[in-house]
Amino acid sequence: MIKHNNLLHDIHQLNLAYLLLVQRLASEPGDVSQLSNGLSHDVIEKVAGLTLPQLVSLAETNQIIVKPSFHSSPLENSGAYEGLKSNQRFI
Repeated sequence: MIKHNNLLHDIHQLNLAYLLLVQRLASEPGDVSQLSNGLSHDVIEKVAGLTLPQLVSLAETNQIIVKPSFHSSPLENSGAYEGLKSNQRFI
């Protein structure tokens, strides 16, 4: 059974990793909104301007802030994905 504290710690770590990724992508040239799971440009700019302690504070919520994306991934669009699906060792 997963302990409540471990689960919260994992949520905090996931949130922080996501926020750091958004912040890093915001520093890259070009439009990163597609890479940030549909976040608005304003939200990306606000996250980019946060300090590390502010990011940690924001990440330490009891909710997952990552918005999952169920669009097809580049792996699914490649021949490698079909090879993985057909390989019985991975099923």
